[in-house]
Amino acid sequence: MTALSTGLALIWFAGFWLLTRDKAPNLWRLFIGMIACIIGVGIAAAGIWPMITAGYPDDSYWTLGIAGRAGALGISLFGMVGVFWLFAVKTRIISSLRTQVSGTACALFDIAIGMLVFGVVLTVSPQVFYTFYQFIFEGLPSQWVIDGLFDTPHLQAIATFQANANLADHIAGVVLWAIVPFTVWLHLQHWWRG
Repeated sequence: MTALSTGLALIWFAGFWLLTRDKAPNLWRLFIGMIACIIGVGIAAAGIWPMITAGYPDDSYWTLGIAGRAGALGISLFGMVGVFWLFAVKTRIISSLRTQVSGTACALFDIAIGMLVFGVVLTVSPQVFYTFYQFIFEGLPSQWVIDGLFDTPHLQAIATFQANANLADHIAGVVLWAIVPFTVWLHLQHWWRG
């Protein structure tokens, strides 16, 4: 299944590149690029397919009411769009250095910075969600829920799509890996258009 899913993902990314290579990235195309990269990684991550088809039945997301689920989904989507927009701005700045450094070095540096930014966002996100939960559940105390910066075992679990992971970890894993094709796509756009 992994060879099949990887092959399908590569076909997906090649098709996306062929459709977008001659078009300058604007806000709409950046959004489409984010969605395409997330779908491509979702195709490649065959390990999460059984959980997706099962609907994550034991996930705590389903204990929320309709408004709580909508709010959590809205926060997640807003966060993803914001992070990918930040990545696009970061890539534009780093791409301006291409005259002094090779394009490959710029892209690798850009991906590394993107992973670092993702780690910071992943570290801070529990506090954002906890603050949201304080509005939903009465009596939750005001407290700091961030354990520390860069929880390495948690990052490893997210990056490897553990079968027993929850919905939030699988979404985070897909977004983590979508950084790579998104950043490469932006650098290829810069290179293709000169």
